[in-house]
Amino acid sequence: MFKENNKFEKFESKVWLSSPTMHGLEIEYVKEAYETNWMSTVGKNINEVERMACEYIGCKYAVALSAGTASLHLAMKLAGIEAYGMPKVGHGALEGKKVFCSDMTFDATVNPVVYEGGEPVFIDTEYDTWNMDPVALEKAFEIYPDTKVVVVAHLYGTPGKVDELNAIIKKHGAILVEDAAESMGATYKGVQTGTFGKYNTISFNGNKIITGSAGGCFLTDDEEAANKVRKWSTQSRENAPWYQHEELGYNYRMSNVIAGVIRGQIPYLEEHIAQKKAIYMRYKEAFKDLPVSMNPYDKVNSDPNFWLSCLIIDKDAMCKQVRGEKDYCYNSEKEALFARIRQGDQEAREMYIKGNLRLVLSVIKRFSGSHENLDDLFQIGCIGLIKSIDNFNPDLQVKFSTYAVPMIIGEIRRYLRDNNSIRVSRSLRDTAYKAIHAKEVLSKNSFKEPTLQEIAEESGVAAEDILYALDAIQSPVSLYDPVYTDGGDTLYVMDQISDKKNKEENWVEKLSLSDAMNHLSERENFIINLRFFEGKTQMEVADEIHISQAQVSRLEKSALKTIRQYLTL
Repeated sequence: MFKENNKFEKFESKVWLSSPTMHGLEIEYVKEAYETNWMSTVGKNINEVERMACEYIGCKYAVALSAGTASLHLAMKLAGIEAYGMPKVGHGALEGKKVFCSDMTFDATVNPVVYEGGEPVFIDTEYDTWNMDPVALEKAFEIYPDTKVVVVAHLYGTPGKVDELNAIIKKHGAILVEDAAESMGATYKGVQTGTFGKYNTISFNGNKIITGSAGGCFLTDDEEAANKVRKWSTQSRENAPWYQHEELGYNYRMSNVIAGVIRGQIPYLEEHIAQKKAIYMRYKEAFKDLPVSMNPYDKVNSDPNFWLSCLIIDKDAMCKQVRGEKDYCYNSEKEALFARIRQGDQEAREMYIKGNLRLVLSVIKRFSGSHENLDDLFQIGCIGLIKSIDNFNPDLQVKFSTYAVPMIIGEIRRYLRDNNSIRVSRSLRDTAYKAIHAKEVLSKNSFKEPTLQEIAEESGVAAEDILYALDAIQSPVSLYDPVYTDGGDTLYVMDQISDKKNKEENWVEKLSLSDAMNHLSERENFIINLRFFEGKTQMEVADEIHISQAQVSRLEKSALKTIRQYLTL
């Protein structure tokens, strides 16, 4: 365990994360581009990068592009067109369609889906390789059977469960887009990543195992797809002696200068992988006696490129409570603190309170829609935290957070109930919270929004009572609450409320009624106005026009009969 008296010496120079390694060939190829004046998106360096990528990875076609993200974008466009047909002008190829994506990856894997109007559906990660879980993918197809595109990333240079994933994807007639941006040089069952999908991509970004500071490659065995990507990436210029464009294009082609750096790097890929593996193994050996484990991989079927060495802390060895940004408390220390707290040590109690303030912050996020000042809620949450610490019994073998969270929530709810301008009975609130809990349980188990009847059956409460209770706990909304802001123009709640008084049908009815009243005598018209527009009683009307109430009643009935007859014509 690290103690306060441990001394550490700082590195003399900064240790960079995945810093590029240069060899000298790179500058020669860049110089060649400069001296031959091929400072463009065409040239020998680009041609060589495409040839070397195909040769090393084992695919038929490679198209050198400005970034791995550009490659993924065009791959998504191709997949969308193949799955759903050519979109209308101005619309994305995946518009309104769901795409299954790795949930543990850089957002560049997912952004291209959105570029084409698609909706990413994130698939859970398995623990064996930290990549897309085949079980979760199969479940996703059960929920969204119409999905036709799946993009799989190989996290940190470690191949995922390729065979299992591909079998599921083919079973459902979907298209695999392989994001091998981080895994160039990694193999699965002896085959290079970047070859398993219909459309694939690698990246030469500044931190990748082979870098050109930027750049990427689209990889495929489909000649037509490669030609299409090559055309799209050069603004979709047609083969004509003039500038002619018949479809949307992009400025995505790789620079010949950047290609020079990549060209000089690729011959050293195996050396880079060996260096990265040595780093991984050095960390693994150094941490073997600590409650941590390195990022895993399938030793039987895959050889990663070890692009990034990561570790995960054993959840049973590390306490959840944090005393500071970089200062963690081990379980043994936590137990010692509680022992001191039970002996009346105020310093230990203060330390434990401070160490759990983030727990309070995480809880009050649930009440962000309550329109209460978050600082006030934080103070109330801290009261719940203090009560939890004072009443917690560590001998029961229950995690402190498990005990504290309900206490903090309860304290905040009591505050909101007692300080709400609209008082709601406790029984109604209990019914509402029971329904909300039932909804959460059903959603978690079925992966879909439960119906009112299902919630009623789960909670054992009548559907009518649930509706009434949920409506009762809703916080009042101000007419001046903003709902949307665009370019400085703010829409408020009052802007979205319709004016029932001035609806067209009401306006027409008012005109008809006015016309009908014109057919009344002067006295009848006067009586109707007093009775129904000024709200006076028959007795008040009788006093005002100096006749009996019985006469007012007869005149009123006669007038209403006349109006009804006119309106039913």
